[in-house]
Amino acid sequence: MDKTNKNLLIKKEIITITAIIAVLLVLCLALPLLTQNVTTGWYRQYNQYIIGPLVNAALIFSALRLKKAYSVLPVVLIPSLCAATLGLIGISAVFMLYMVPLIWLGNMAITLSFRYLFKNYIAKATLGITLKVAIIFCGFLILRSFEVFPTPVAEMLFTMMGMVQLITATVGAIIAYGVVKLFR
Repeated sequence: MDKTNKNLLIKKEIITITAIIAVLLVLCLALPLLTQNVTTGWYRQYNQYIIGPLVNAALIFSALRLKKAYSVLPVVLIPSLCAATLGLIGISAVFMLYMVPLIWLGNMAITLSFRYLFKNYIAKATLGITLKVAIIFCGFLILRSFEVFPTPVAEMLFTMMGMVQLITATVGAIIAYGVVKLFR
């Protein structure tokens, strides 16, 4: 491959990363700010079901389409930082900060499984989703055993870091499948 083609590939990669990060920032920052007047009602309670699948789809799409492995890092890191610092899911930022490293590890697990394991999309999805949910939920259970969270927060996180992660990762994998097929 000559130098011109390499430079074009690098530019394409940078444009793709920038586009994915821009979409994530809009989802994580602008959407909640635009809906500020409803953040105490329906939206605040269910926004994880809206943003979660889109973030998971972005993780998977990034893993499948970006050439450099390190290119997925912003996609892995940004969403949970936004959720924690802005209190987007109705939990105090202080308590969410305990979960952020676990969410990063879970996001990295789903990304790596799609990037490196199996050829079959369903196998990638099954293993990636299982690893992501296991890392996040088991990490939460360990933190809960040390009584890091007050009871009401622990009860909310029990669902959010378990079943909700499973649902949003699965829906995200379905969305990503459609997007990848669309852009082939």
